[in-house]
Amino acid sequence: IFVRPLENLYHQSQQVHGEVVVMLSGGTIGEVRDVDGIGQLSSDSANRLLTALRLQRNMNVPIILAGGRVFDTTADEAEIAQRAALALGTDYNMIVLENMSRNTVENARFVKKICS
Repeated sequence: IFVRPLENLYHQSQQVHGEVVVMLSGGTIGEVRDVDGIGQLSSDSANRLLTALRLQRNMNVPIILAGGRVFDTTADEAEIAQRAALALGTDYNMIVLENMSRNTVENARFVKKICS
């Protein structure tokens, strides 16, 4: 309900420009076995990753995967996203991890440091 108005502001045909793509994680499922490891992205995070990877490939810029371990019982979100991105063929050298953040404010703070 909150995201829909933002989504409607942008059209798929719009050209996107930038020096980096940033994906903020939306959660993981930590103890679940995946094809190539332990931990899976939540459905929101998986959708974000697919969109971020498509942008990254179209723009040919690095991608910052942002998200740490929110709770002691959860998995490192950026590392799970990285594993999925690599499995989907993303070049390792095009991925930057921000895996210290626990919330959106920290995402912004740590990504800013990476980009500075």
